[in-house]
Amino acid sequence: GSFWNTFGGGQEGIAASDASPLDKLLQSEDCSVEALLHEPEVIQEFKGGHDKLVSRLSQPDALLLLVEFITCEPSEQASDERKFRYPFVTVELISCGPPTFFKALVDSDHPEILDKLWSFLESTPPAEV
Repeated sequence: GSFWNTFGGGQEGIAASDASPLDKLLQSEDCSVEALLHEPEVIQEFKGGHDKLVSRLSQPDALLLLVEFITCEPSEQASDERKFRYPFVTVELISCGPPTFFKALVDSDHPEILDKLWSFLESTPPAEV
């Protein structure tokens, strides 16, 4: 490896014990969107183009869930995170995402993502948008 990877300067060189909670979460196989949105540094890392984070949130299942967080009213029994944090963080991510994220959002291979967004806009009176 390179000098920086050997001495901890590169992402690949980070030991598991030195990895941030976000990096540890992204390394797990069952990395949920909700768990990512719960992490305090998710917005900053996403804005910075964290490759693994952008890749995970650009997957069709994640994009559908993100769109759901901002278009579907949560139930009264939903957690405060579902009611407040997830929609807030989602809007921040969508408004500042890197180009690869936006390409995934409008990808013609997964029309269901934009269909979900458009159906919300079509079914909601302008005064409520």
